[in-house]
Amino acid sequence: MSQRRGLLKVSAVAGLVSGSLAGPWAHASEPLAADHPAFEATAINAMYYDSAERQLTAGGELIPTLPGSFSIRGAGGSGHSGIAIIEDRVNLAPAPYSAPYLWQLPDPDTLVASSANAAGSLLYGGSGSFGVLETQSLGLQESPGKSVRLQGNEDKGWGAEGRGLIDADDYKVLLQASHRRQQPWQEPRSAELGQDDSQTKVLFKIAANSLPGARSRQHTEFKYQYSQQRQFLPGMGLTPADWQLNPELVYGAATQDRLKSRSHRYQLSHRVEPTAGSRVFTELYYHSHHSSQLQMSFADGAFIQGDVLEQLAALDAAAIGAVSLVDFRRDDDFEAMGIQTQAITQYGRHKVSYSARWHRDKAELAPGLGSWLWQDRLLSDTAQSLSIRIDDKASVWSSAVTAELNWSAVTLELGVGYEDVSLERSSETVPLAAADFSESEWLPTAKL
Repeated sequence: MSQRRGLLKVSAVAGLVSGSLAGPWAHASEPLAADHPAFEATAINAMYYDSAERQLTAGGELIPTLPGSFSIRGAGGSGHSGIAIIEDRVNLAPAPYSAPYLWQLPDPDTLVASSANAAGSLLYGGSGSFGVLETQSLGLQESPGKSVRLQGNEDKGWGAEGRGLIDADDYKVLLQASHRRQQPWQEPRSAELGQDDSQTKVLFKIAANSLPGARSRQHTEFKYQYSQQRQFLPGMGLTPADWQLNPELVYGAATQDRLKSRSHRYQLSHRVEPTAGSRVFTELYYHSHHSSQLQMSFADGAFIQGDVLEQLAALDAAAIGAVSLVDFRRDDDFEAMGIQTQAITQYGRHKVSYSARWHRDKAELAPGLGSWLWQDRLLSDTAQSLSIRIDDKASVWSSAVTAELNWSAVTLELGVGYEDVSLERSSETVPLAAADFSESEWLPTAKL
């Protein structure tokens, strides 16, 4: 299907910043407005694209790849490319339609199985039309039981993990939690200005089978996942001389650079076998993800590179002097909720599947600038900041039917699906032009 999803890309500072203050920054406080660049509404509006302009999204990685974290990969994001990453039958992306460039990898600590389907799956609509990577998280059957583990290393890193399992006759409960803290490999000259990297994760599951005397076999499971991550992520480079001296050095002006993320995932799954050879799967889910990032980007009104970087290096080495800094920051929220159901019926060696899905997600993007003063190796916030806000909301209805026909060593799969996507865009701070990214399409599939 066409990929007109209203993607907003705010990853390259140079593409969204100009030397004059206009549009949303006209109300800014005088010191920050007078000395530093600003975002232009026209440049932000131009970042919306349709399927013929995908090249606008290429390049730039705003949030780096971390184990189990989120990444912005331009046109390569799972939602935009039509490749869906699934965990326990639900899309892992926090907002696959309103933010198709944002995707998530499964947590390696709880991943127990994975399989790839290059032909895709109509159950996930257009987001899985060009392939599906299906994964399974740690289940109540795979859990080895109770355990506690502590670990550390010579780089002042440590971690703790605990797991508990309750195995009763009519229900099971699993709780797994872990926390890790690590000193980053890059450090400023003044060690007390550094930040530790940390990660906290929780997985909770409770499941029950059908009650005695039930007419149909049933299985119900509730899952909750929590993840919080903080990483010291300096975006400022080094001069060639300092890099040769110590490539792990960080200038004091970058000690506030950071990446923070927090996510919650709730999922209620139900499986019932109404008749022999028939199964019905239903999933109800809600996901939320918050991420914030700050990177120092301007010094005395100029983008930090070349001579400006040399100036910062000299101030850092001498530990005297002052410079006015401005950071580029983001404070974004993503949400997704929905319900999906799939009925699979076996007719001898053949199989027919019916599915339906309702999904809604939203992306609230808030890029901005903040002002700092770096003086005598002390970095202080001047409490001046500018920000804008852009909201995208998507609502999706989809349904599909597929048939898998098996003859000896030959398998033929035929299917057709229908998907209706409605995307709304709004902003209270930027005069963005109205646009309609809504569409509905048929999704045929054939596999031999």
